[in-house]
Amino acid sequence: MREELLAYIEWDGTYVGTLPPQGLGTPDAFGPGGLPAYIEFDEMDVPTVRVVRLVAVEPQG
Repeated sequence: MREELLAYIEWDGTYVGTLPPQGLGTPDAFGPGGLPAYIEFDEMDVPTVRVVRLVAVEPQG
């Protein structure tokens, strides 16, 4: 079985990175600078917007 991957690409076509599907998932919207935004609901159905910054960790050396 082949694993599906989710590629993040900026509005101008610049490749940002790839995440596994069980990771962050597809954002509900994008904020300033292309930051992915997710709408989440708590146990009382109160919505919260979570904005994340994807950071690449590159090996040293």
